[in-house]
Amino acid sequence: MQLHSRNVGEDVDDLGSLLGAIFEARTSRAAFETVERVRRDSIRYRRGEHERRDEVKETLRSLDTETENVVTRAFTSYFELINLAEERQRVRSIRTGSQEGTLDGTFADCVSDLRAAGADDATVERILRDVLIVPTFTAHPTEARRKTIKAKLRAIAEALEVLDETLLTDLEREQVKRTIEAEVTSLWASAQVRGRRPEPADEARNVQWYLEEVLFDVVGEVYNELETALEGEFDVSVPELFEFRSWAGGDRDGNPYVTPDVT
Repeated sequence: MQLHSRNVGEDVDDLGSLLGAIFEARTSRAAFETVERVRRDSIRYRRGEHERRDEVKETLRSLDTETENVVTRAFTSYFELINLAEERQRVRSIRTGSQEGTLDGTFADCVSDLRAAGADDATVERILRDVLIVPTFTAHPTEARRKTIKAKLRAIAEALEVLDETLLTDLEREQVKRTIEAEVTSLWASAQVRGRRPEPADEARNVQWYLEEVLFDVVGEVYNELETALEGEFDVSVPELFEFRSWAGGDRDGNPYVTPDVT
């Protein structure tokens, strides 16, 4: 059974081409040519043409402030999109391994090992009670990426997931591609960084964003997967496994703007 219709190469090519077209249409020709020159010379350097390194450095040194900002923004956006493609590929690998039964370290594997070792319900329940995973969120006063940008990247990632479905009609596939194009266009049009230094309250809201937009669903999936693995093997209840903590607003050593009143 084929789970996916695409691969990481297609995602990288499509996202890179899309960003390039948007960038070319919305910036000066000189800025576009500079980005292309830096990109090509960097690729050649990675392929062994070591003299290209000095050429890239010289190109970047010669830029005026405005062009420098545009070039920096172009490569920042590019690498953000490529990260999404790589994350999507990791999901493909995990799903394929799960489907084929070749994925190691799953809850099902652990439950099977416990059963093979002769564990009883009381033993498994005691093991589960001893497990506590405590992710601790931290923040840094130089963190600059806005929640708006994270939300747009999340929307693109979700569209890539839909695009990867094998049962889409041609019309549905084109609609998803248009959604991705609109989101990438919006990403380019949005300010990448804050116009001011983030305050402790901003850091706390940033942590809240991850809790609500990412972890709320993921933690539920973890519990469901564990309960499914245990079902029919052991008659136990899954206890609380996660406890979340945060330094945001309380890190008085690492952030000079955090005072007792702020905390």
